Amino acid sequence: GAVFINQQPSTMAALPSLLQDVRVRRADALVLINADQAARHGLVVAILDAVRAAGLQRVSLQTQAVSKTANIGTAASSFP
Repeated sequence: GAVFINQQPSTMAALPSLLQDVRVRRADALVLINADQAARHGLVVAILDAVRAAGLQRVSLQTQAVSKTANIGTAASSFP
């Protein structure tokens, strides 16, 4: 899973320090997390943990509409 900060590629290792910098500049900053359906749940949770550890409290999860045909596990399901 790729990690981007302000649309620039980054790493999970760099995330804590980048988030601290954001908090120092603007303690009430809104953190937007955008993960597609292929994103690992554990990665999203790790990012949320890093945001909380940095002391940032305003978080928004951005979502995208699921297509009418979705793959769930190994089975394909069609939605009307």
